[in-house]
Amino acid sequence: MKKLDVMDIVNYILDGHNITETANYFGVARKTIYNYLSIITDQNSKDYNEILTEKINLVLEKLKLEARKKAGEKSKRKQALSDADTYLIIEQILTNKLPLRMLAKMYNCSHTTIANAIKRVASDEVLEQIRLVYNNFEDISWKR
Repeated sequence: MKKLDVMDIVNYILDGHNITETANYFGVARKTIYNYLSIITDQNSKDYNEILTEKINLVLEKLKLEARKKAGEKSKRKQALSDADTYLIIEQILTNKLPLRMLAKMYNCSHTTIANAIKRVASDEVLEQIRLVYNNFEDISWKR
């Protein structure tokens, strides 16, 4: 590949595209993109360019941080159980002895989320009753 092609890749990345998007755009594997970038970013390469290397690293780091932030916001959108729902769940556990995993499916969350919500709102006495209902079959520690 000629240097001009490497510069096309560099410019595409500097326009705000990550490695996967760049590989898809140019129709090559991600490994190929990394190999071509090494022409400019490898200090032992005759075409090493410190300024472009720094710019590439900054863009890729920014994209990585934005992706992590987006993922974090997405996971935060999964609403924690409200206190009202948690009290209903506690009632279902104590009266109907429903398993946590079944309740998790009903409330569209994980069984750990339910356990944490219960620990957040329930008194020590209620936690002891729940522990007795499950007779230690659930893989959740009911201790705070």
